[in-house]
Amino acid sequence: MVKVTVSDKDPKASLVSLGTDWSNNDNTLPSPLVLSPRGQSSYFVPREGFKLSHLLANPMMLMMGFSVLMLFIMPKLMANMDPEAMQEMQEMQGSTPNFEMPDLAATLAKFSAGGASPAAGSAGAGKKRQ
Repeated sequence: MVKVTVSDKDPKASLVSLGTDWSNNDNTLPSPLVLSPRGQSSYFVPREGFKLSHLLANPMMLMMGFSVLMLFIMPKLMANMDPEAMQEMQEMQGSTPNFEMPDLAATLAKFSAGGASPAAGSAGAGKKRQ
């Protein structure tokens, strides 16, 4: 490695080997410093080409593929199910409670109008601000 020290008076170049201290200036090089390149630098990185495996490894494509696969397989699985198991499954689906989505507009209207839940209203009732 070559260490070049630039100062106001004159620049100095010294040869420093790996593992030695940078303050070692014993091996000075002649003033018109001529350096030759060791090799050609390549800054261009070629773009990767299209690969089908990269496309199929995409998580979105995996989810889509699973959904399409289930779309075709589930009806065939249901057709091969015995009648007793089919009836039991339909009863289980009928017995599950039907939850409705909360009305977002009504909830936001209550919130903006200052309407609070009874638990929150009773907690702050004892304290008054001035």
